[in-house]
Amino acid sequence: MADPHSQPSTPAPILEYASIRPARAPFLTRLGGSLGLAGCCVGLLVFLVGCAGFNAAMGFSPIPLILGAAGILLSLAGGLTEHEHLPEDTAVLSAVFTSALSLIGGAAEISVWLAWR
Repeated sequence: MADPHSQPSTPAPILEYASIRPARAPFLTRLGGSLGLAGCCVGLLVFLVGCAGFNAAMGFSPIPLILGAAGILLSLAGGLTEHEHLPEDTAVLSAVFTSALSLIGGAAEISVWLAWR
């Protein structure tokens, strides 16, 4: 009687992971998310410098507002035009979310800068 463990087994097939990656990277979605993230970072910096007592830093508060608005527009345009190239829709959602945070933070900083009550 032959030992079943002595027979050579066939190797498992090689998986092609290259087919999972999209053919073209979603440029507009990444650019929109990057603008939103940059707007959040600029807004946080303006907020921290303004809290330190430098009120002139609030003059830079339109920058996060502009970056957030451009980020939302580019993210939505990228989600609509590059839908076939996106591996999943959460990339568009996260890009819109960071851009919306930048837009809301910029609007709040503008209200502090212009002393709206």
